[in-house]
Amino acid sequence: MKRYLKLWVLISVLVFIACEKNDDSTLKPTIITGEVKYVTQYTAICGGKLTSGGESDGIVYGVCWSTNPHPTIEDKISDANFIDSLTSPVDFTCPVKGLTGSTTYYVRAFAQNVQKFTNGVGSYPVGETAYGNEYSFTTDAATPTVTDVDGNVYHTIQIGTQLWMLENLNTTKYNDGTDIPTVKGDIGETFNSLSPHYFYYWYNPSNAWYNPLNKNTIGLLYNGYAVATGKLAPTGWHVPTLDDWKKLSDYLGGDDVSGAKLKSALTSTLANHVSFLYEGNWMSPNNGTTNSSGFSALPGGYYSNNDTIYYHVDNPNTYGFESNGYLGCWWSSTEDVSSQNSLNSVYLSYLHTNTYFYINDKRLGFSVRCVRD
Repeated sequence: MKRYLKLWVLISVLVFIACEKNDDSTLKPTIITGEVKYVTQYTAICGGKLTSGGESDGIVYGVCWSTNPHPTIEDKISDANFIDSLTSPVDFTCPVKGLTGSTTYYVRAFAQNVQKFTNGVGSYPVGETAYGNEYSFTTDAATPTVTDVDGNVYHTIQIGTQLWMLENLNTTKYNDGTDIPTVKGDIGETFNSLSPHYFYYWYNPSNAWYNPLNKNTIGLLYNGYAVATGKLAPTGWHVPTLDDWKKLSDYLGGDDVSGAKLKSALTSTLANHVSFLYEGNWMSPNNGTTNSSGFSALPGGYYSNNDTIYYHVDNPNTYGFESNGYLGCWWSSTEDVSSQNSLNSVYLSYLHTNTYFYINDKRLGFSVRCVRD
């Protein structure tokens, strides 16, 4: 009889402990880390599979990484994903960014239950964070940086036999030190669209949409006449020719697939909202994007060929600027054979995996990437 009594007490204690564990976090999620892919000098892709969740209001999940083993959410983390409830396993991928060349990193997936605040606004994590298995990887060899005459420092990325700048150009001076004429972006501002200049976008501190982070993240927009001066790129570099762009696209598998390998894998439904634009994220769905080249192309949009800055009816946050978050547009230095007022250019879209080549009016404002001579 005493043995049965002891057994009943032990079962009661175990049930009490189980109930206590479920009070704050219910069931701890389970998650598996996926394989690390597309490792470059600065980026990689990782993800995993969320296999089960807790009895909570939702689950936040992603990947975390560090140069030390066993990374946690206190280290670097991806943009987190959220799901209200888990009815079947969820596969996901996340960009791993901000890496350093020739460095070993450790990465694993994470998941955590969240509970909504009683007022329904926001949520908070509950219980322990679940982690998946750990992988390690080593980034590609470091490449040199380059500094323009304006003092801007650019990282570089080796793709095939070409060394490209990793960021869009944002110099306000030609490489001989002279100032590039500026279109400031003030409403009603008029200018000669047939002369070289760059567009200040909404980097202009005098307007309500100024965000100092924009210029450093997505660069400036230059018209084709500024490109045609031959003085935009730092010494030893040049604005790519059409052949340079085609060589890059061919190396990545051709025009039908190279766009997905060139675009940044960062995607956000808020990419076109002014307070989020500096993140440089592509609008969803950013189809098929892997950024396997490490080129990390951002959707800076373009300035239309107008002589007057104006508001757009469908987007009052802009001053003649279009498609930020939706399109990335870059100049080549190659003139159209039929017109000295046109240059060849490159487009990438949030909807497609393609790289598109077009001939465009030099009055337009596009981004510029440089390649080493």
